Amino acid sequence: MESEVSDWQRFKNRRQVGSYAGLTGGVSASGGSSADLSITKVGNRRLRTELVELA
Repeated sequence: MESEVSDWQRFKNRRQVGSYAGLTGGVSASGGSSADLSITKVGNRRLRTELVELA
């Protein structure tokens, strides 16, 4: 995990780490309505796989 991230200080908060790993949900919005989508799976594939295995 350390080798994939290399520098934890570049992230300002936990959400940025989640985005980098591709573990944040998407949002679909149009006009006044919005809907939460499933995990986007966009990001570092190796880090995401490792985090899922650790969980």
